[in-house]
Amino acid sequence: TFSQLAALVVTVLSVAKLLILSNRSAGVVTVDNEGVQSVVVYGLDGAVKASANGNAINVSNLAKGIYIVKAYTAEGVIAGSIIKK
Repeated sequence: TFSQLAALVVTVLSVAKLLILSNRSAGVVTVDNEGVQSVVVYGLDGAVKASANGNAINVSNLAKGIYIVKAYTAEGVIAGSIIKK
């Protein structure tokens, strides 16, 4: 599963869920969890597709598909996924 994969790479906060807000018109994804310092979007191949400091990231240039989103906080990493249509 995704959580098992993420646990191999980094420590994932097991009690936290990634709260993702999407603004389709602007192509911006916002992670609405408290204390997010940076956000990284990975392809299913594990390659970094986009990254940004803060809690918002522009994904307008990404191809359609499924992506893994990791939000980095002082307490650890919260992971989830998005589908770009």
